[in-house]
Amino acid sequence: MPKLTLERLNKLVSTLLSVDSTSATSAGEETVVEQSEQPPVKGMEESLQTDEEQILQLLAEHDHRLWQGDVVAKTGFSESKTSRLLCKMENNGKISRGQVGRQKVVDLPDSDE
Repeated sequence: MPKLTLERLNKLVSTLLSVDSTSATSAGEETVVEQSEQPPVKGMEESLQTDEEQILQLLAEHDHRLWQGDVVAKTGFSESKTSRLLCKMENNGKISRGQVGRQKVVDLPDSDE
């Protein structure tokens, strides 16, 4: 299955919203659909975030610290996807994680570091 990019999504939405008219020539023949060029749906780009951006925003909204299980619950991502994302983000220095008992806590580093 091809990856759904913002450009592809905008094109699909534009196509769906830009149908001006349909006309059938005669019974049993193909229907002709005319389309007009429409700009992408306004505000769509701002509403789409990467998975990492969703996690960073979530941490920012919760005092820069959440249990990893809460990240799973609040994002709707699977445990394995969340773990992979957090590991990648930790390796890139975007977050830090620590073990507290049997659970992990995820921290968003202060911006002044």
